[in-house]
Amino acid sequence: MAAVLTETTETREQKAPLWKSQVDDRGQTHVYRKITAAELKVGDHLLEHVIGHKRQVATPVLGIKQVQDGVIVTIPDRHADNAPVDELYATDKPVFISLTPHLEQHNPNENLFFNLERKEQDMEQQSQPAGQSLGKAVEGIESAHKRINNAVENLILTVNPGLAAEAAQHVQSGATDLSNSIILGADAVAESRVKDAFEFGQWNTLLTESTLFTQVRSARLETYEQAVSNVELQKSAAYARGALDTASQVALEQRKRGIVASLSGPLAEHALLDAGRVGLLSEPKPEEVGVWLAKVPPEAVLGRADGSLVAVPVPPDFEAETGKPVRMVADEIGVYHSVMEKEKVMEKQTEVKKQEYPRMEAHLKSPDNTWHSASLYVDKEGQPRGVISVENREQGIAEKHSVAFTEKVSEKTGEKFLSAKVDREDGTTLYANLTPHQKGDDRWLSASFAERDPSKEKGQQLTPITGTGGTLKPNAALLEKADKDRTAQYVRETFKVDPVQLAQDRKAPGKGVAPGKGVSR
Repeated sequence: MAAVLTETTETREQKAPLWKSQVDDRGQTHVYRKITAAELKVGDHLLEHVIGHKRQVATPVLGIKQVQDGVIVTIPDRHADNAPVDELYATDKPVFISLTPHLEQHNPNENLFFNLERKEQDMEQQSQPAGQSLGKAVEGIESAHKRINNAVENLILTVNPGLAAEAAQHVQSGATDLSNSIILGADAVAESRVKDAFEFGQWNTLLTESTLFTQVRSARLETYEQAVSNVELQKSAAYARGALDTASQVALEQRKRGIVASLSGPLAEHALLDAGRVGLLSEPKPEEVGVWLAKVPPEAVLGRADGSLVAVPVPPDFEAETGKPVRMVADEIGVYHSVMEKEKVMEKQTEVKKQEYPRMEAHLKSPDNTWHSASLYVDKEGQPRGVISVENREQGIAEKHSVAFTEKVSEKTGEKFLSAKVDREDGTTLYANLTPHQKGDDRWLSASFAERDPSKEKGQQLTPITGTGGTLKPNAALLEKADKDRTAQYVRETFKVDPVQLAQDRKAPGKGVAPGKGVSR
């Protein structure tokens, strides 16, 4: 590292935040910290962005002037000929200063982290058999662990800033070699040169151990950094900790890379099991959107946008193109199909149901795009029955509940209405009422819903579900058999509502409709 500016006042050393660091793609550690504009000193180097977001030229502070509105900072004009310019900062404005300005090179197209430079012998190593590559990788990891451990101990035990800086350099060097060794072994796995399940398991165990190794020592250095007051010792600890944190992330990323690459090879089943063990596999939702990674019968593996994986059961003959986005929905038995295929199946099922079961149907759309639906039909015994469903594709909600309605009489109007309830898996209860209404000569039925949550305080447990729609309308099958259909007859006799007349009124030109009647799915 280049020479570092020395703080000139004890007050600043004692009150300033701890130094932080990040390691770039060349194995060099950038050291910086966050302060306020009021704390800036001539000679500091300003950063406009935190290291790791993008590279940024560190701008030297040429002058400081305290004014009523804040702090006037004199810096070179970075967009012209470097002539001095004044910029006004609020006194409490957060800024970042760099202690490694020689490393700050602006290049927005480069990623600072994890793209470690390969050594010249990498091409030669890649052509070696998997056993030799993994053997060299394991030897390199074990050697790096020993060097890092010794250097961390030396850094923590010394009170000499010079020796601490030297120890930090040794930690950084060991962390770089550790990352290179991990990538060497991961290449063999990712290129399917490792075909033995036992060897694959041993490699993944070693990556887990290496991650834990670097995390534990980084935590020790953080504790040490907080315990010492000397700025130079803090800086050395931050320098070493940044290198260890990068090595930890390299290990985690390379393990994930090996798992994903192996899903399409001979070790697919073992890779899928390993993904579950390390927490990469998430529970599938009723609808899944992601990138198709591989098919590991009887499941397909998708990569979600958040980086997690999900395995969903698929039909034996279902295939998709690797690397392409897919949208899949579960059917009634939990097997997943593409949305287009699922919609075709649902359309056919709906057609069959409409033919078999003439019914009245209502759909209520809530502000959050949740649909609450209720259907009504009368069975052979003359009992009113139906289905209550709740659906929100965005939230992954898809419920269907068969219910038997109970006839009740409204104390307010004296009219009959139907009521049903559903006890849901989350402990809440969903209520549905089918109630008659009249406005002038128009009579119709509507569905209303409410939810009771016993976990809430008394008096706040029952919540009405509001939205648009809710009018019960006859489906095509009911209208075809309206004169003889028992559901239509029940609605006419019980509620004085004629389904056929209701449908005709809705189609009549200029005929008004009751509130909510125009909303349908």
